[in-house]
Amino acid sequence: MSIAEQKIEINRRLFDVQDKKILNKISKILDEEYATSWSEIPSKIKSQIHKSISELDAGKLISNEEVFLNLEEI
Repeated sequence: MSIAEQKIEINRRLFDVQDKKILNKISKILDEEYATSWSEIPSKIKSQIHKSISELDAGKLISNEEVFLNLEEI
């Protein structure tokens, strides 16, 4: 079974769930697995994120293609 097929099957089964406790457990699993609270991010990383956003806003974007071209020249 492919990942897409597995997702469809899980969605079908999830759609039939009526028990709020089970839905809460599933939500908790997904929240813990995929979500990171901003407060949990180290301040150094937050600072780098803010710097990157400022650079993007100022038009100082370097594309991945340009970075890789520069690496090939080294």
